[in-house]
Amino acid sequence: MMKKILIALITLITLIILLFIFQEIIDQPSPQRLAAMGMQSCSYYIQENHITNKDLDGSCQAMISDIRYEKDGEIALYNQKYQLYLTYTPKNTNGKIEWLCRGEPKKYFPKQCR
Repeated sequence: MMKKILIALITLITLIILLFIFQEIIDQPSPQRLAAMGMQSCSYYIQENHITNKDLDGSCQAMISDIRYEKDGEIALYNQKYQLYLTYTPKNTNGKIEWLCRGEPKKYFPKQCR
């Protein structure tokens, strides 16, 4: 009986330790990743309206320091605080515009923008 209780206690302690270890390993959102996600969210509004960063609402202004429109239609977004770049390049597919995104540094952006 005592042996079973001891084994159960050791198992419980091991599980608690593993829980703490896995909480540290799990990729928690960094401020840079949150800013990258915010830039991507704001970019949809920018693509449709071709606005300047002065015209952005408060939450998007916090994420995007600069917006540049290139002659080829490319839209480049910059976050000065975290040195993040997000570029959208238009691609014409059968008369429909598809936006290809590319973010730098890649580790902070979603897979579709890497």
